[in-house]
Amino acid sequence: MKFTVGSDNANQPVHQGMVVDFRVTPLFGILIRWQSRITQVDAPRSFTDIQTKGPYKQAIINNADCKILLDQSKYENRFDQLQDMLGLNDRQKALILSMNRANDPKRIYKEVYIYPPGKVYRTEVSLEEYLTYTTEESEKVKVQQYTAKYGSIKKGIQALADDMRSGTAPP
Repeated sequence: MKFTVGSDNANQPVHQGMVVDFRVTPLFGILIRWQSRITQVDAPRSFTDIQTKGPYKQAIINNADCKILLDQSKYENRFDQLQDMLGLNDRQKALILSMNRANDPKRIYKEVYIYPPGKVYRTEVSLEEYLTYTTEESEKVKVQQYTAKYGSIKKGIQALADDMRSGTAPP
């Protein structure tokens, strides 16, 4: 798959209200164009965007028989809009907003809401998998430090996981 940012502003810092044009060639050389508008920025960690033009505009919500939601706590104050958009009832909303609130601190897992059947499930991965995909800034820094020290991300993550298990990883 070929993915290209086609906007003149591609080299600018991401900011709220920014409009970005994309060109994607997913299969058989077929070019698809879409446009997204940045709605929220948590620099340097993340941003939220909404597709305003393209093949996925409203299609995921309107055509999905299955709803899978990860932690929605950052949208808690404006969840009513999402609730309406997804057609969730108050029980489903309460389940979704309760996710990851009472996690066992000794275990690395996240919860996910899946409909149907409308339940919250725990997903647990190995420490190595967790470190590979973590978005926690302090953990990403440790992964980068260990990667530099051990010469590859695979060796760095393995060494960091071993040190964390033995209690010898730096704080």
